[in-house]
Amino acid sequence: MAHFKAGRYPEASQWALKAVHGKPSYRFGHAILTTSLVRLNLLEEAKEAVDRYLEWLPNETISKIRKDFVFMRYVNASQFEDSLRKAGLPE
Repeated sequence: MAHFKAGRYPEASQWALKAVHGKPSYRFGHAILTTSLVRLNLLEEAKEAVDRYLEWLPNETISKIRKDFVFMRYVNASQFEDSLRKAGLPE
């Protein structure tokens, strides 16, 4: 999260990828990975990340993230949500 908040998206995506490899059902890791890839303008990779995200968490939506993720108050929530939307995560 620190890398993401600081705008270090390459590092954020690398650590998030490690996190989801270690624990594939880790929601926070999938969300950070996806948004970091979008911020890096790697949209195909971000869409693939969302596909893997939804394999593990098929009911995940942007509205659930908005409700459940406490960290949303520490980032630009609308940009975070827009990134998830661009990658194809359902509303």
